[in-house]
Amino acid sequence: MGRPADWNAIDVISEDGYFGDRVAATYDESSADMFEPGVVDAAADLLAGLAGGGRALELGIGTGRIALPLAPRRPGPRH
Repeated sequence: MGRPADWNAIDVISEDGYFGDRVAATYDESSADMFEPGVVDAAADLLAGLAGGGRALELGIGTGRIALPLAPRRPGPRH
């Protein structure tokens, strides 16, 4: 997947320092298969198993693709 012909680096970051609308509109397109329920459930199950009875921390949580389904698999508070 390449950049659109009218892509401009200035359009990527908005004035407030966050990614702009053009990035947000296509953010997950190249990784749509990672959002399939079977993929997400397998990842959450693996992480829950690795954590055992302890805590689990997802770094770079992004959209919460793994953290949200992982939360009910873990006891204790969520932050």
